[in-house]
Amino acid sequence: MIHALNSKILLSGAVILAASAVVIGATFAFFSDTETSAGNTFTAGQIDLQIDNESYVTNNSGALVASPGNSWSLTNLSNQLFFSFADVKPGDIGEDTISIHVENNDAWVCMAADLTQTPDNGIVEPETEAGDITDGANGGELQNFLNFSFWKDDGDNVYETGESILTSLTGPASGLFNGTWQAIADSANGPAITGATTAYVGKAWCFGALTPVGVAQDAAGKLPGSTNGPLVRGTGFTCNGVGEQNIAQTDGIVVDVSFQAVQSRSNGQFTCGSLPPFVGQTPVEPVVIDDVNDLDPGPAATAATNNSGKWFMYNDTTDVIDNTLGSFVAGPSTPPNGGGSIEFTLGAGPQDRKNIATFQFSGMALSSISQMSMGVYSHGGTGGAGPNESPFLAFNVDFTGSSGAFQSRLVYVPSTNGSVPQDSWNTHNLISGGAAKWVYSGANWPAPNAQPGTTFKTWAQILADYPSARLLPVGGWLGIRVGEPGPSVYIGNVDFFSLNSTVYDFGN
Repeated sequence: MIHALNSKILLSGAVILAASAVVIGATFAFFSDTETSAGNTFTAGQIDLQIDNESYVTNNSGALVASPGNSWSLTNLSNQLFFSFADVKPGDIGEDTISIHVENNDAWVCMAADLTQTPDNGIVEPETEAGDITDGANGGELQNFLNFSFWKDDGDNVYETGESILTSLTGPASGLFNGTWQAIADSANGPAITGATTAYVGKAWCFGALTPVGVAQDAAGKLPGSTNGPLVRGTGFTCNGVGEQNIAQTDGIVVDVSFQAVQSRSNGQFTCGSLPPFVGQTPVEPVVIDDVNDLDPGPAATAATNNSGKWFMYNDTTDVIDNTLGSFVAGPSTPPNGGGSIEFTLGAGPQDRKNIATFQFSGMALSSISQMSMGVYSHGGTGGAGPNESPFLAFNVDFTGSSGAFQSRLVYVPSTNGSVPQDSWNTHNLISGGAAKWVYSGANWPAPNAQPGTTFKTWAQILADYPSARLLPVGGWLGIRVGEPGPSVYIGNVDFFSLNSTVYDFGN
């Protein structure tokens, strides 16, 4: 089932009262004049986000039918569900169109979804034969076979040619629903939603391979009686359920969905990616590291094998844990997770490499990572920094799942994934539905595709090429580094790192 959250943002409701009086008098009682302006007021406007939904699903006969239980009229969300289907089969397809209303002020609108559970619901014989051995609340595999695609609809619940698919909201549930805020409308994906109007977002899902085949555009919007809706013209997608999917029998997923509206006036640079990750209907308190005493002192002699649950500052040039390398500071500006951050300043040498790092994820399978993000800040121009300079992330990797030897690192460099605004906080989605690009610090990627290490692979390609890959089981170092090596006296800050909905907040 999917739980839906309402996110309503009201601007200040304060009323500012002002009265002024100008009295021009004379010494003679018969000559006087009074000019009074009383009751001057300023009243704040409001952004009141409301949502409605119209849903369709495949029935037991294989036909698309209306799903009234997952449809509702305009409301502030409480216990409404975008879908709650108990018997989906390969080849099933469904569609919803969500309408979004923002009262009387123009607004940016963002959406995030968080995969909170993947229950196995017991293991039946076909699952066992397919190799399933893990039961429990998060032992299921359905999330790997349910594919989704969102697009900007005109309100008729049909994907039509010329309508824009939101590529960052397209892919399997396992990588898509990771708590990262995606733009329905922001400064990079404008225009803003106009107050007192309606914006529509279509969502198609498929138990199998989902392919867009947009139908011809008709009269804009929804016609009376749904005569141009999906029951007449189809959803605009095909669903191919062919394949070996027995491993997902009886499995389920539970997803929480949230929307957020932010005024666009005087907020022209807002991006949804600047928001901290959404972590479900019952938010998990972040793990706060805001003092050197919260860090692992980890002497250098044990650095390679230290798998404690703590973070530490790490000199990646000398391979020494040194918690004096950076400082806990306020800001800069307003970090995505609020409060402060860790700040690193590179020294004069060209080989300075400073990290906030940990060994606590040693041995973690890459396939088990459904969400990973970080919030970092680059001080543009410091030390001759380039236009896309940024802190970046790397971890020690075991591609085969059986080696205990160091096999270099997988590296996420923000500039490989797009331009990096300077002198601002940037939240990077390190999975991005499988589309995030990574490079390898070794000379060549291992077989089967041994391109040069500087050739990027997407996260989805890495999982496909190395299905048993994991962080190194002993010494599975993971760090966010300032210095690639970078320019002298370059300054970078780290606010948070998030993995599978656990947020590590540095300096809150």
